[in-house]
Amino acid sequence: MMKLEKKAEDSRILREQVDLLYGNALAANLTVIAVAFVYYAIVYDMVDHVLLTICVASLVCTALFRLFLRHRYISDPQRHSSSQWAWRYTLGTLLVGIAWGGPALLMGTTDNILFRGLTLLIILVVIATAPPVLSSLLNAFYAYTVPPSLMMVVIMILDGSLENPLPLLAALGIAIYTLLQTALAVHAHRHISHNLHLQFHNQELISCLHKEIDQRKHAQLLLKRHGEQLEEQIEERTEQLILTNQELQQEMEERRRIEEDLKHLAHHDALTDLPNRLLLEDRLKHAIDRAQRAHGRLAVMFLDLDHFKHINDSLGHALGDELLRQVSSRLSNRIRKGDTVARLGGDEFIIVMEQIEGPDDVDALAQELMVALRSPFNIQGHRLFVDCSIGISMFPQDGEIGAQLLKNADAAMYQSKEDGRNNYSFYNSHLTESSMDRINMVSSLRQALEQQELEVHYQPQVSLPDRQIVSAEALIRWNHPDNGLLLPARFLALAEESGLIVPIGLWVLRTACQQMSRWKAAGLPIQRVAVNLAGKQIRRADLLLQVREILQQTGCRPEWLELEITEGFIMRETDSAIQILHDLRRIGVHLAIDDFGTGYSSLSHLKRLPIDRLKIDRSFIRDLARDPSDAAITRAVIALGTSLKLEITAEGVENAYQERFLVRESCHQAQGFRYGRPMPAQKLRKMLERELQGHVIRAV
Repeated sequence: MMKLEKKAEDSRILREQVDLLYGNALAANLTVIAVAFVYYAIVYDMVDHVLLTICVASLVCTALFRLFLRHRYISDPQRHSSSQWAWRYTLGTLLVGIAWGGPALLMGTTDNILFRGLTLLIILVVIATAPPVLSSLLNAFYAYTVPPSLMMVVIMILDGSLENPLPLLAALGIAIYTLLQTALAVHAHRHISHNLHLQFHNQELISCLHKEIDQRKHAQLLLKRHGEQLEEQIEERTEQLILTNQELQQEMEERRRIEEDLKHLAHHDALTDLPNRLLLEDRLKHAIDRAQRAHGRLAVMFLDLDHFKHINDSLGHALGDELLRQVSSRLSNRIRKGDTVARLGGDEFIIVMEQIEGPDDVDALAQELMVALRSPFNIQGHRLFVDCSIGISMFPQDGEIGAQLLKNADAAMYQSKEDGRNNYSFYNSHLTESSMDRINMVSSLRQALEQQELEVHYQPQVSLPDRQIVSAEALIRWNHPDNGLLLPARFLALAEESGLIVPIGLWVLRTACQQMSRWKAAGLPIQRVAVNLAGKQIRRADLLLQVREILQQTGCRPEWLELEITEGFIMRETDSAIQILHDLRRIGVHLAIDDFGTGYSSLSHLKRLPIDRLKIDRSFIRDLARDPSDAAITRAVIALGTSLKLEITAEGVENAYQERFLVRESCHQAQGFRYGRPMPAQKLRKMLERELQGHVIRAV
């Protein structure tokens, strides 16, 4: 009942606000039209006539549109709901606000000080008139004032400089002025809303008072005529008082319940209803206090779900949220009474285990939790398998305060992930050093990108059996100032984790395209350069635009570039990422699947992809002479690629037997130490020049 009354009152207030809005519409819009014509007449000779006419015409048309809305509202206010009328007028007001931005933009086309001053003055006056007219509906106020003020600020900032700071100061003044007008509008809006609340409340009180007076008059009349009914009336009144008292009690109970709900929401995770960080810190503090008093021990377990992001990206956040709820339920069912399981956010959970004898108790619970999560989750028709990595810190040896225990458990959890995931690790002191090393490495990697410490080496790809270099793969190296030349295995995982892989990948792409253009300009016999794409790069919506810009800026043709994606990425990606690959292929860029054979891709996946090449993973080439299974897999991949009319490149070719096998099986190209290790661009250039002179690449 209370909610319905509140909703009805809000609806009446909105209707009154809309009435005020449309009531002011006539004078406001006629004023806009008049000011527009006056402005047109004053500045006609100061600025381009066509642009000025467009601006003034926009103002007049948008004002007429709002007058049309007012006419519709006055004619039939019941045609739409109050919220719809408010939305329509707000839209019209936004158009007027944008139209007022037109004169601000005209300021950028002329240096006429008089024109700029008049335009600035008129727009400031326009903004100043907004609070009394539009404060009844703040959305309309914002729509009216923000566009012109924002455009003026932008124009002033663009005009300003360190040598001429006056426009910058003007921009600051306009922003402050707009904020002051906004504060005035907000204050007026609150005042209007408050007055409307009081008005409706007073009307209700007056109505109740009139009803009470009528009841008393009626009671007096009945008293004169029917004295015997006095006791019945008293009893009826008493029942009403009892009912009122009951309603008051119910309202108090409802308020207490709401307060309890709010308190619960403040201390619990909205998705899983587990304790949140605030409640966890409080419980952990009290648990430490109890352990200190009893000279006891406790454990903090930091649990993180492995590869949860893949589930979110491929199946959607709704399914991911349901998975988190089911995981929290399983965790809660496995802990002891008195222990705490909390969610920090994302896929991270904390378990506080009190009154333990030693690590054996924690070890048992960790194993039990991993077994509990190992059972499949059936969600929306999907059968999901989830593993977790757990880090464990112990009180008091690993920390005497909650923050230290959480930090050390987090470090131990990352150690579990580095050890292959799906396990648990106890904290020890070297983990903190390892965490700091990882942080320092990320910082150094960021500086390496800025200070040009990264290099691109190129490994030749040769055609079989004539051993002619046809392409090269671009491979990144880090020329570390202290540790020397670092291979990608030392830093690419950190780049993926920190997000630096995106700018690093773009740098490699740009460098490789520039080098390819130089080789082609020199007339060297190389067809294309291959660059690896990380999953995070492909998921970005602007990848196609970035590739186009790099090709245009470096002069590299699309057919000279080949982008490599891993088979594992294809298996877990969404249709949107696959569509980006189709877009890249349409502009002429070649695409290859790297490490083929390791990701269990199906023929249906291959048919969907616009690929040109399969690269057989080096793990199958390495043991060709000793492992018949690897030989059979390699033959099958070559036959599959040939049937699909794809080019085949074998990676990791190191000896003559492997080369002869690949030639015999009609493999198209090979890459590996037999033909050359990754080398600087200048060294590969010399190899290409020798090939141009008729020399065949020698086996290494």
